Amino acid sequence: MKTVLSIILILLPVVLSAQGKEVKVYYDDERNHLKERYFVKDLDPSILYGTYESYYISGELKSKGQYVNDETYGQWKYYYETGKLKMQGQLKDNSNHGLWSYYFENGELRMEGKIYEGLRQGNWKYFFETGVLKSDGEYVDDLKSGLWTYYSENGDLKAKAIYKNGDGVYKEFYSNGNLRSEGFIKDEKSDSLWKNYYQSGAIKSKGQYSEGAKEGNWVYFYEDGNISGEGKYLHNLNHGKWVYYHPNGQVSAEGAEREGKKEGYWKLYFEDGQLKGEGVYDAGSGEYKEFYESGKLKVKGAVVDGKSEGRWEYFYESGEKEGEADFQKGKGQFTGFYRNGDKKMLGTIEDGVKTGTWELYDHEGDVAGYYKPIYEDYEPLLRTAKNPNNKTNENQQYNKPDYRYKSKSSSYFKSRNNDFPTLILQANPFNMLFGDLQVSLEHNIQQRIGYELLYHTFRNPFFANSLNLRAGDNFFEGFGFSFRQRFYHKDTKVGMPYFGHSISYTNVDRFKYYEDNNQNEVVSAKMNGQGVRYGLLVGSRILQNLNDNGFTFDINLGINFNYYFYGAVKNEGERNEIFDDLINNPFRVQPIVGLSFGYVFKLKNVKTLNP
Repeated sequence: MKTVLSIILILLPVVLSAQGKEVKVYYDDERNHLKERYFVKDLDPSILYGTYESYYISGELKSKGQYVNDETYGQWKYYYETGKLKMQGQLKDNSNHGLWSYYFENGELRMEGKIYEGLRQGNWKYFFETGVLKSDGEYVDDLKSGLWTYYSENGDLKAKAIYKNGDGVYKEFYSNGNLRSEGFIKDEKSDSLWKNYYQSGAIKSKGQYSEGAKEGNWVYFYEDGNISGEGKYLHNLNHGKWVYYHPNGQVSAEGAEREGKKEGYWKLYFEDGQLKGEGVYDAGSGEYKEFYESGKLKVKGAVVDGKSEGRWEYFYESGEKEGEADFQKGKGQFTGFYRNGDKKMLGTIEDGVKTGTWELYDHEGDVAGYYKPIYEDYEPLLRTAKNPNNKTNENQQYNKPDYRYKSKSSSYFKSRNNDFPTLILQANPFNMLFGDLQVSLEHNIQQRIGYELLYHTFRNPFFANSLNLRAGDNFFEGFGFSFRQRFYHKDTKVGMPYFGHSISYTNVDRFKYYEDNNQNEVVSAKMNGQGVRYGLLVGSRILQNLNDNGFTFDINLGINFNYYFYGAVKNEGERNEIFDDLINNPFRVQPIVGLSFGYVFKLKNVKTLNP
């Protein structure tokens, strides 16, 4: 009985529509392009009753469904103009009622779930155009609720979020499962504090969102934890003062921005703090100059709306013109010259990057070859093409541009353009506790290498009067020299870390005091010892000023390997074996503990150009 009733309810609109009057509406007056076709009641033509169809002007079906007493009813379908199904679902009383499915134009399911009275309810699934699941979760009255899971197009887990009344805590992940970002979602937009992370787990950036836009202070970090940049946002645009840093903590650039465009005076710096470039901007437009570390002009040109514009000129450090380029919206044709003015190269620069194939010329003006700059890890590599005339490159008097891939390996002995040599005079009073006062002079090339000569004054107890020593006391005094070599690394928050080694010579007189039973008085035995030693150490140097005069503090730990040569024992009493413990053990291992204070004297003047 129920089956029969269901069939009757389904067929009822069709039966009724057959009794109604058909109406057709056209796009044009000539009635060539049908727009709608539907049925109305014979007795009341204002009431839709029966099948409804709408069409694109091309004639393709746009939608199809049923009306009962002027209300939508049953299954409705909507189509793309290509004829592919766009969406389908149940309608009741002119509103969604039940399961609805939405499709991409390629036929793949786009999303699917239930809608009642225009509100999404229950479980919904969203898909990529490839058919892979994109997200999955629950709605309550059109607001996300509970656990939602998000996936990347390859099927890997992308993110998870826990929602309540449409607001939630969102966490996104890398493909290996490590946390990528986390923050708060409000009204489907990022809000409040957000944090982003490197794949290693180190923090990458943090700051506030408001209605999906970055607002207020934001801080960006290198993977080692050092700050790479910091400043403020207004409606997702840089606004106010911004400062950028090199990995060693030195400022790399600083200036103000207004609504995402540079404003006022901007400075750029080398890693050692020297001025690298400067510009004065108005709404992202202005004049820019860049310098060598010597202070000589390297590049100058105009910037319009953040991009190079007009004639730019490039110079060798010796002052000759190295090249020129005419830019339009950041893209320009560059011509390079030898120092004597002959054309050297020709190519395109776009947004500061060399693109396309570049031509190289010899001094006679003939094409000597081609090359393509290919960038890896943001550093350009040269890829040379063949000479079209099959000329040999041997003994050609032309040079390729000086762009090279920067090796990531450390080089302690190879000199650099930005070497900053200093002399460091320092003392280590801490070691007086162990009978060794050290005074040293170091020739230091910061963040690379240092050579240190130390003078040792040995005395233990250091402030004791040897005439007042009693039976059972030991005493030594002497001198020594050490040569130490340190290998420095870039400056960090805990100074410039280094490792090193040293060789030393020592000359020490040792005394032991005891009571002579025959003379009933305190007598001494003396023995001279000369030693050589080799040491290994690690430490860190902290500087008041990285590139100028200032105080310094050095801390190090290590180990010394010693070998001693002893002379004859001079004994005022009868105990000739008193130094046997030393004589029988000439090889010794001793710790190195260093806490030194000193002052840095710069040997190279650093030129900084003032605005």
